[in-house]
Amino acid sequence: MTDHVLTATNLHFAYQSKGESLTILSGTDLTLARGETVAVVGASGTGKSTLLHILAGLDTPQQGEITLCGANLSQASDTRRTRLRNQHMGFVYQFHHLLVSPSVTRSVLLMRAVNLAIAIALLGGIAAAMPTTMRRGYALAIMVSWIPMGVYFITSNNPSSWALTGVLAYAAGLYGSVHHPAPGARRWVLLALAAVGALLCCTSRGDSAFFVFVVSLAVLITAPWRRAIAPQALTALVASAIGVRVMTTTGQARAVHEKPAFPGLSLGDRLKLDITTLPDYFAGFYGRRWGAGWFDVPFDGAVAIVSVSLAGAALFLGARRLTRRKALAALVVFGAMSGIPIVAAVQNFWPYVYQYQPRYMLPLLAVFFLLWFVVADGPPFASRPQIALLLGLSAAVHSLALHIVIQRYTRGMDDQSFSMLSNLNSIVRWWWNVPVSPMTVWQVASTTYLIAVVTAVALTRPRDGARTRSECADDAVAP
Repeated sequence: MTDHVLTATNLHFAYQSKGESLTILSGTDLTLARGETVAVVGASGTGKSTLLHILAGLDTPQQGEITLCGANLSQASDTRRTRLRNQHMGFVYQFHHLLVSPSVTRSVLLMRAVNLAIAIALLGGIAAAMPTTMRRGYALAIMVSWIPMGVYFITSNNPSSWALTGVLAYAAGLYGSVHHPAPGARRWVLLALAAVGALLCCTSRGDSAFFVFVVSLAVLITAPWRRAIAPQALTALVASAIGVRVMTTTGQARAVHEKPAFPGLSLGDRLKLDITTLPDYFAGFYGRRWGAGWFDVPFDGAVAIVSVSLAGAALFLGARRLTRRKALAALVVFGAMSGIPIVAAVQNFWPYVYQYQPRYMLPLLAVFFLLWFVVADGPPFASRPQIALLLGLSAAVHSLALHIVIQRYTRGMDDQSFSMLSNLNSIVRWWWNVPVSPMTVWQVASTTYLIAVVTAVALTRPRDGARTRSECADDAVAP
């Protein structure tokens, strides 16, 4: 028996305009089987778009019935239709207003600039409002987590942009508000910015909406019990409830079951395979197997090696100021980063956990390092030479990754001879629509990044004697 995915029976639809009726569909029938490809062809105005809108549940026919994967779409509520679309259907709109300019190139650049501006404004505002002693750890968490892939996604036209910005903003804002040593307006500013971050999470991806709950749990674990944090706890509770609700009403909450890749493997064997490939999954945070572009820019070599080395060095140094509460909070975040991909892999019968794209979990990486690095009082976790080591590794990763990306977009996809020793100006055969040479762009961008991170670390250096008596007294009751 044929497995019918979509059936439409006796569809009738007419547009009403100025008292006149224009019939578009009259007794239309359609049946689609699993694996079947069908093209709807016809002249403009004959009802192609109307038919697709009706089949997708965006419009309702005046007569007829539609069944999608066994569910009667015609009689379903708007909420039920939305859920069915999220689960079973993709739809590409043809509306011109999805772009912000008549020029596609200009629209892409403008939207990238907007995403970058949102990240700078929100994360910068949090840095300005949080205590001085927290800023260096905050800056280093961003540097260690987002080079090279995080920066790439932040400036992309991808839901991961808002997910990365929103998750970190919510975590840093909530953490700063909970642990701010001095009562006053800055706690409320941080809490308000955290709420903005939660809003970005819930409007970007279903999984990032769920991360609001994960972050709330982790931050509240670190909260001092002797301090009045009712506003922060209430904000976390409300944001978590909204996030979980958003997650459960999107298609991302349900793994799409595929045919088993290894039907003979037991659940235990699949779990063993998935767990043993977790290191490869975490390396995907830094571009291994899942590089930039359409995953066609290879970061598997030096970029991934240096990035992982940077993360390892940062973990070692940050452990010096680790407390039991911070360790437990970091463990909660690590559990989410590991557990969610494993569950998805097991449900889909994937033999390797990294088949669940690491970029989905990347927003939690910055939260993990934030909890690992940030200290509310006392000396920083690393000395100046150690900070210099981290800066050097970060600058090297950024320069390596940028060189590879520029090669990809000056030579095209056919030339895979990526090398840091090559002259970017030697072969420019695909596209380079900028007034300066590729080599100059690479040199200026690499130098600019180094200056930026050195400046950020210098500006976030705690000043001796800057803390007030009230701050010290408040810290005395904190764990």
